[in-house]
Amino acid sequence: MPLNCTNPAGFRFLTIIIMIGALVLSLAKTIVDQIPEPPMLRFVSINILGFLFFLLSIYVGRKLHEPKSQWFNNALSVSGIVLILYSSTVEVEGATKSAFLPFFFLIEIVVVICVVKHFRLEPDRYIELTEIQNNTT
Repeated sequence: MPLNCTNPAGFRFLTIIIMIGALVLSLAKTIVDQIPEPPMLRFVSINILGFLFFLLSIYVGRKLHEPKSQWFNNALSVSGIVLILYSSTVEVEGATKSAFLPFFFLIEIVVVICVVKHFRLEPDRYIELTEIQNNTT
């Protein structure tokens, strides 16, 4: 039976995902607080770390089939997303630096789209078997 949020085991894994995301954010913040003062350097550090976590979860997630492993991989995805969201709260002063940010995010969007486009979708037969199994339960 696959894990989902509506059963107790699935909800437990959801809380684990949230906790891992919060701990990764706390760890990243304490590491980035050691970086010298320029806010742009802190922003880039947090954002790149989140971006790498997210890309790593996409890459690793292609080969995972066990539900528990998929949930932990989702924790890595959530951690990356949380770090990217947190990086946007870092104040970046200066018109030049502020004008740089849209291009920075645009490059990240293009990279994510290019990486995701190269993924192989599940075969139609697998999707049909999954739908049959879900309809019978």
